[in-house]
Amino acid sequence: MTSTTQSSQPVQNGGARPGAGRPAGSRSVRVVMREKLIAAYVDALGGSARVGPIVMQDIERAVDLVLLAREMRTSVRQGSAKVSDLTRLEGAADRAVRRLNLPAPGSAAPVLDLHDHVARRAAERANPPTEGD
Repeated sequence: MTSTTQSSQPVQNGGARPGAGRPAGSRSVRVVMREKLIAAYVDALGGSARVGPIVMQDIERAVDLVLLAREMRTSVRQGSAKVSDLTRLEGAADRAVRRLNLPAPGSAAPVLDLHDHVARRAAERANPPTEGD
């Protein structure tokens, strides 16, 4: 009598089975996060047309430091890294980001939405400017 049950032997290769995990050719989370941070810093500085190679190198350096600090923060939580090392790395990352001279959040001129535009036009029609003002 033959049995078709699973063997009680442990699976080799650390329990990995064919087809498990990310699909072949997919990018890691780190790579995607790095690209998103670089794009965000480039956009904050006015787009790729306004960012030269030297500034791009500074952006990449700042992004790498920010991501390293993020990874080290996880290591500190797990007890495999020191808080003093994390503080030093976060300070370096903060200085690198400040060196980019990013504009302050919300410093862009506010954009009028449709409601604001209609209200402004209605106010102009109700109170037309007089000559001599």
